[in-house]
Amino acid sequence: MTTTIRLPSPLAGHCDGTREHQVEGLTAETAVTDLVRRFPQLGPLVLEEGRLRSHLMVMRNGTRMETAAVPDEPLGDGDVLTLLFLAGGG
Repeated sequence: MTTTIRLPSPLAGHCDGTREHQVEGLTAETAVTDLVRRFPQLGPLVLEEGRLRSHLMVMRNGTRMETAAVPDEPLGDGDVLTLLFLAGGG
């Protein structure tokens, strides 16, 4: 199942500067894991103990995925995932 992952500039800098990648994966988490397999330096920024880091927001086809659904919700062929950093502040 082919999925496109779009990355913000800070993450793209760890993937040869390319912001869009074709990956394989049945869920958002496995799709990101496939990208990390190709660009291991990205791993510590997006994964923690094999799971997506909590400071990442995942958009699927322009709609935010519920955090609990990200690891297990099946993707459709041609889905587009966008990874974004959640901003904190005070």
